[in-house]
This record gives sequence, C-alpha cells and structure tokens, in this order.
Amino acid sequence: LTRAWLETIGSSLQSAEFAAWNLEWLAAHCDAFDEAEENKLEYTQAHERYQVEVEKHINAAVAGTDVDMSKLLERLPAFLKQTTDAAQMSPASAECVETLTSLTEFNEFKAAMIMTKRDKASSSGAGAPAAGGELFEATAAHSLRDMEGCLEFAAAMDAATDGWTTLSDKGWFRLEKRPAPGATNKGDAVTRYRMELDLPLDDVAVMLTDYSGRRALWDDTFKSSTLVQQHAHNEQRDDRTVTVQMKFHYLMRLVGVPSEMSLRIVVLHDTPDNGVKTFAC
Repeated sequence: LTRAWLETIGSSLQSAEFAAWNLEWLAAHCDAFDEAEENKLEYTQAHERYQVEVEKHINAAVAGTDVDMSKLLERLPAFLKQTTDAAQMSPASAECVETLTSLTEFNEFKAAMIMTKRDKASSSGAGAPAAGGELFEATAAHSLRDMEGCLEFAAAMDAATDGWTTLSDKGWFRLEKRPAPGATNKGDAVTRYRMELDLPLDDVAVMLTDYSGRRALWDDTFKSSTLVQQHAHNEQRDDRTVTVQMKFHYLMRLVGVPSEMSLRIVVLHDTPDNGVKTFAC
C-alpha cells in the first residue's frame, strides 16, 4: 500500500502542472539570492516557505484518493529502511522518493534559485547581440565552441586584474566573478577560481578534466560516459569529445541542467609556461 501511495504522489510531482508551478515560484522569489558563499536567513526562510507550498500541492493532489498522508509519513521510514535499493522499488515510487528528498535539500534549492536568477538576467538582455564573438553565443550551431578561442580567453582571464568581485574566499579556495569582456547582455559574466591543494598537479588535472569511469570515485553526480572521439593525445595536448550522463535531482533538471551532455575537453601541457596546464571544457 505504501508503494501505491508513493506512486500516486509521484505522478503529481512529475506532472506538467507541478513543473510549471515550480518554475513560476522560483522566478518570483529568486531575486533575493546571490552567488556569495554566505547563507542568509532569508534563504532558509524562502526554502521553508517553498516546502510548505510543496506540501500543499501534494495534499491537493491526493485529495479524493485513497492516500492517507498521516499513515504514509508514519510508515515511510520503515519502508525506506526495508527497501534500501532503488531497484527494489517501482520506477514511479523510486522517482517519488528521489524527488521528495531533493526538494528538502537546501543546497539544491539555493542552486536552482541562483540559476533561475541568471536566466532572468539573461532574458532581460535578450535581443541585444553579444559583442565578443562566438565565445558567448549559446546557439545550437556552437554547441561545441571555439576551443582555441576558449583556451586563449582562459589565459587572458587568468592574467586579468581588474573588475573582479569575490564571491567566496576560504583561503585555499577563492571564487571571483566579473562581467564578460565586450558583452552587452546583462547576464554574460566570467567566473574564475583558484585553489591551493595538497596534490600533485597531474592529480588535480585528472579531477578537473577526467570524465572516465573513475570520476565516480570523487563526483557523486557522475553516472557514466562514452568516448565519442579522441582528437589528439600526446605530450603537448589531450583533446577529446565525450558524452556524459549525470545524476541530477528534480530541481536541477527543472531549471535546465541536462542529465546528458556532450563535452569537448582540451588540456594543454606546459602552457603558457613549463609546469602549467591550461584546459577548456
């Protein structure tokens, strides 16, 4: 009975109406969020209000059905303890549990809010052509962008000293953001981060650019990958295209983060100086 109830709730959570409500709610409340590391009180308050609204949606969806929410909540912990593997559940009940769990995750909620705010900023500048060339054009024709231009741009942004705003600074990790050079769209921006890690450079490069099966050892969003083409692999350059499958939860998928993507990854060794690696993805 618990499984059947979960499937009923899951159907409502996967509906187009629930998705539309989510997008509308996120857009209406995202302006207060920013990319700084600090989690403000108003963020947690917004998340609490969001969870209350989700609960209202579920209660409305199960009204008139045989779902008993009080009994479901009472039985759910034991059900999940007995059914530890998602493969033991039906696809609908497993999806329901995954969605309900993700909706209570504050970090995912905050990330969805920030992405929604970015989309709103980009939309407000729609119609103005991006100055700066193909690098910032998000069109199907440029799904695999100008990699040489990206590499040159990465080096230029690494050397740039003006216009950066610090979003997070933990000492060993620093995240900065600045408007994209020459861009006229309000949402066009560049972020860069610097890390000091107690790891050999080659190991750091692997963690950032390796999308083989071993990525699952340190990236819990990674599912699998397929090598599409190895363009180059030598002492100076590693250049490949891969198709990657990722495990993202409901809100991330809702705001447009794809579960599958094609990546072209170029790593230049000893560039621009000996002992330095430059990569574009």
